[in-house]
Amino acid sequence: MNTIELKAPANGVMISLETLPDEVFAQKMLGDGFAIEPVTNVLHSPCAGEIVQLHKSHHAVTIKTKNNELILLHIGINTVNLAGEGFTPFTQVGDQVSVGQKLIEFDLDFIAQKELCLAIVVICLKQENTSVACELKSNKKIISLDD
Repeated sequence: MNTIELKAPANGVMISLETLPDEVFAQKMLGDGFAIEPVTNVLHSPCAGEIVQLHKSHHAVTIKTKNNELILLHIGINTVNLAGEGFTPFTQVGDQVSVGQKLIEFDLDFIAQKELCLAIVVICLKQENTSVACELKSNKKIISLDD
């Protein structure tokens, strides 16, 4: 199994995927990864690569690395239902991004008022004939972009 080391995409507290209120993420149906309860309102790129998908509601983005791994970054649970309200993208499909680059700004208060889970989910998407695990470079419980 290959392991991809990623930088923190936001400041916050690490939480286990298994604790998320969404069985697709909690049971790792899409792939391995981690989650962060954010304390800041900006999603940054955890790796260099190309934006290959930006969801129309701007709550999720997928980055393709130079080794063709696909990294899904998903802000919140059920935030797709907000239809883009509270999310401002700073990138688009086809853009090359660097580690730490600002991808999406989101309104923490607005999302919290809707009583939605705010966790940022980072998943190495499963692909045919590959086995990849995501690992955060920092092993701290409370993480920052500087780690």
